[in-house]
Amino acid sequence: MYLAIRSIYFTLSFCLLQSATSFKQFIRVIQKDIGMYPMTSSNYSVFYCPTDRGFNEVAINNTRLCAFVSNTTANYYTAASICKQNNGLLMTVKTPERVNLLKALMRNNSCVYIGLDDIVQEGNFVWSDGTLLSQTEMAIFNVGTPTPTNSAEDCVVYYRIYGANDLSCNKLQQYVCEFIP
Repeated sequence: MYLAIRSIYFTLSFCLLQSATSFKQFIRVIQKDIGMYPMTSSNYSVFYCPTDRGFNEVAINNTRLCAFVSNTTANYYTAASICKQNNGLLMTVKTPERVNLLKALMRNNSCVYIGLDDIVQEGNFVWSDGTLLSQTEMAIFNVGTPTPTNSAEDCVVYYRIYGANDLSCNKLQQYVCEFIP
């Protein structure tokens, strides 16, 4: 039985490898069916983005992201909860490439919540993935922000034109969820 299954697997793999596109489509279907997501090897790369849940794949150069911009507004806590319910986090924008991806996703939106806050300790910003904001990453903030003395402004929005700014977590804003496989 094992040899028969192995033989079928190798035959199927050989046939599918004849067309990289067919193979990638096959892998996406299998991954979706069994709940697997990104899968890579030296010969191919598959990136799964659940478009059936409203996510969109955005790519600029070699940086790829699966995310969605909300159509509705929510406070920061509700936005983070909605992202989590959809296997995601509020988007992190730690690099210039990711800032460009965020701007591409935002299209006509003027500002959105991103996954950055200093809720736990004033002045110590933490990304939604649990990492601390570095000095280099501070470049996303607009001049004069964040406001170091205003403890009522713990959450961060990104303005398409101006950059990041801290504000009250209770303010209703649109938000960007990033899919986390």
